[in-house]
Amino acid sequence: MVVDPIDVQEAEWNREVEIFLQQLENDLEETPKVVEKPPELKELPPNW
Repeated sequence: MVVDPIDVQEAEWNREVEIFLQQLENDLEETPKVVEKPPELKELPPNW
């Protein structure tokens, strides 16, 4: 069986991403929820 190096690389990235997301979820659970208000959107001029 021939293993494509790209497949190996991709599998490794997927694992890295999984770990990263897991850590991210853990961090989110620990930190208090802060809801940041998005900046007000300015209306575009009518002739934009």
